[in-house]
Amino acid sequence: MSPEELVHTDAGLLDAHDYRRWRALLAPDVRYLVPPRGFPEADPREVLFLIADDAARLESRLAQLARMPRTPTRRTVGPIHAEAGRVVASFRLRVVRPDRSTDLSGTIRYRLDGHGRIAERRVVLDDAVVERMDYLL
Repeated sequence: MSPEELVHTDAGLLDAHDYRRWRALLAPDVRYLVPPRGFPEADPREVLFLIADDAARLESRLAQLARMPRTPTRRTVGPIHAEAGRVVASFRLRVVRPDRSTDLSGTIRYRLDGHGRIAERRVVLDDAVVERMDYLL
């Protein structure tokens, strides 16, 4: 899968809440990270992250999300840059609820393993305040 296909598939599966197929994009030892604003390169062992999931914690998060009512989301991605096992894409995430909509933006930084699977997915938010984290995958 090309880097562009990977990013678009990632976004599409999450918008469809198809967590089983989305998990297949990930390496068995994946790390899913959302660093605090202003610290995009931080290490989660040294700085308090919004999310710092290893594979087991991510599995638990996905199981919880699968039991929750689905919140409609729409992700727009691009431009996409790839180089030496790393992919970077800007994104905009729109979350639609009955009473209001929320928009988030930022950058997703992927590190791929030797099989083209996502070994690390780091979501660097532009927004200083995130109201809810349940839809932020």
